[in-house]
Amino acid sequence: MSESPHPHPPAAPAGPPPRKVGEIMETEVMAVPPDMPVADLLTLLVNKPYKALPVVDAERRVLGMVTDGDLLRAPGLGLRLNVLEAIEQQGESGFAAIVDAVRAGGKTVRDVMGVRPQATIGPDAAIADAARLMVQQGVKRLPVVDAQGRLLGILGRLDILKAAGHVTPVPGPEPVGPPPSAAHTLGDVMLRDVPVVTPDTDVEQVVDTLVGSQGARRVVVIAGPRDRRVLGMITAADLVRRSAAPARGRLVQALMRQLQYLGAGFGAPLVPESLELDACAGDVMTAPATTAPADLPLAGAIHLMVTHGVKALPVVDAQGQLVGLVTRRRVLQALAQPAAPPTAPAPAAPPGDSSC
Repeated sequence: MSESPHPHPPAAPAGPPPRKVGEIMETEVMAVPPDMPVADLLTLLVNKPYKALPVVDAERRVLGMVTDGDLLRAPGLGLRLNVLEAIEQQGESGFAAIVDAVRAGGKTVRDVMGVRPQATIGPDAAIADAARLMVQQGVKRLPVVDAQGRLLGILGRLDILKAAGHVTPVPGPEPVGPPPSAAHTLGDVMLRDVPVVTPDTDVEQVVDTLVGSQGARRVVVIAGPRDRRVLGMITAADLVRRSAAPARGRLVQALMRQLQYLGAGFGAPLVPESLELDACAGDVMTAPATTAPADLPLAGAIHLMVTHGVKALPVVDAQGQLVGLVTRRRVLQALAQPAAPPTAPAPAAPPGDSSC
């Protein structure tokens, strides 16, 4: 008898290959040289959709990245971009004075930029690998480089979230501090320690809450101590934009003092001991806040964040009460987790075995 030409069943057709970084990266990328004054850098970053720029040499080889976080942490600098944007949008002299003070300090991009040699990626890498690298390196953006380290594009956290429906986690080392394994819903990944205020909380206390929450970038406004319905959100930029003009100068100085937006290089800020601002949290909050239920799948959370252009979602229970907060970073951590290995079926019991 002749041998069958197909002794084994044909292999199942392979699924679509994993999407690659080069397919979703931004290719029109502004880069800066290391000797650029920080004062000039501010004008490139303020009121722009990007908050970080690659630093390159004359051959476009990537030396590092300069980010809003670098500007905040730099000794004697301590600038947060969203607050500077709010100041600049008011059309007053405060922003120009800050830029002039930065220019007088003489700092360049080289002085403040972050250098992470491992925080670059190639265009042929899988998107899931890029997500994992962002989490491991603690960055929001990755320069995409060729084999010689020359800049090809930039990949941001939001780019990965938009492509998340096509991302398949692959085995690899676990990121630092990941959400629980097999996270599927917001309840699995949410942060439970959420800074909150009520609508009648005065602005000075809102500032203190921002500071006392280990540098939290937002507070959630709830209806009351026993009613945790979410009414709105407040960031430092909201405080600046929405305070009345007579009080705005004092508020800006207070933010810069308490959150160290201005460092010692600018001299002692002139801030009264008490702000005595005639405003409350309800006057300055962004409302309504986009909230999400704890049982919402991660894909639904990504859709909400992208559609509404928000970086964080207050998480509520079935009664609409605040139970947690989810940020883009937390969702990215969940996406970056390695796939769980398949569970082997339990061996069948031998015939006649009636053990329980």
